[in-house]
Amino acid sequence: MDKVSSTWLNTLSESTQKVYTFYWKKFLEFTSMNGKEILEDQRKEGNGKWKSKLFEFKKYLLKTPTKNHPEGMSENSVKTAIGCIRGFFSYYETPIRFTRGEKARLKKAKRKRKDYKFSKNDLRKIAMVSNLKEKYIVLVGKSLGLRASDFIRLTYGDYRALDLTQEAPIGLGEYDTQKEGISANPFLDSDSIPIIQQLLDSNRDKKDNERVLEIRKTELTVILQRLTKRANIQSGNQHVRFHGLRKFLIDRISSYCSESQWKQIVGKVISEGEYVSTRQLKPIYLRAMKDISCLTLNNNTSVLKETIEHLEGENRILKNRVDLLQNRLDKQHVEIEAIKGKMIKVDALVSKKRI
Repeated sequence: MDKVSSTWLNTLSESTQKVYTFYWKKFLEFTSMNGKEILEDQRKEGNGKWKSKLFEFKKYLLKTPTKNHPEGMSENSVKTAIGCIRGFFSYYETPIRFTRGEKARLKKAKRKRKDYKFSKNDLRKIAMVSNLKEKYIVLVGKSLGLRASDFIRLTYGDYRALDLTQEAPIGLGEYDTQKEGISANPFLDSDSIPIIQQLLDSNRDKKDNERVLEIRKTELTVILQRLTKRANIQSGNQHVRFHGLRKFLIDRISSYCSESQWKQIVGKVISEGEYVSTRQLKPIYLRAMKDISCLTLNNNTSVLKETIEHLEGENRILKNRVDLLQNRLDKQHVEIEAIKGKMIKVDALVSKKRI
């Protein structure tokens, strides 16, 4: 990698740098130039040539098969790649200018598969078949609504700093996000607080700076997909992603507040004049919590009914098993008594012969 490219990439966060390095190498291969040569040519030839290059590069990525993308890259991957290239030119203060229509063409991205939208019932079923760490991913994930890259950075110290004896929701405080570099103001709902308490009790030996999840962000989706299957949830052709938990939260809190307010909670860019005091965010989340929490019995009588029916079903199964075992024991008892009778007769015959 040439110095011009490395200087720019080293200014990025660790996660962004990894992604952008991949796409930047693709662009260098596509142009057969290095970063310094690209920059010099752009300054010499002007805006038009390299604007066309970006559209050519987009078309190339969409149609060129690779090992991981045998049918070409997805629209969303290409969108990230274009953002990478534009970021390079912007860093060196020679940004490529586009008309409004051209910007729309570049940003337009259609997912090949629609994301599966979780319901409260889905998340309840998943929680019922999950262990503690899996419950943490599902229940705390949908409560905080953070992106995967931010969620896996949470440490034991982040939670130990909270007073978990408070009533829900409990604010996590301002949490710096990586993708957009702004603060989120996430909350723990009534489902997630007991999970956090149990997690902290089970890991007293962990240091404050240790991450709760020592996994890569992509593993969150893999785990969620596995749990969805285990809970026998039919997602059809739709795609199960960890990002679906973020969408679950946004869909619900957005019904109780303005766009700028829910963006402040989950960590999305808003204009400076739209910020409100963080004290105003807790009452919003509290009102929405009845639509967010999926395990709180007093907020949902159907949960109690479902739980009772589940236990009654298990009780019937156990009773049938007991009856079956009792029948087998009775049958074996009859057989044993018959064998005993035969043995008595044999002993009597043996005694007569001896006499």
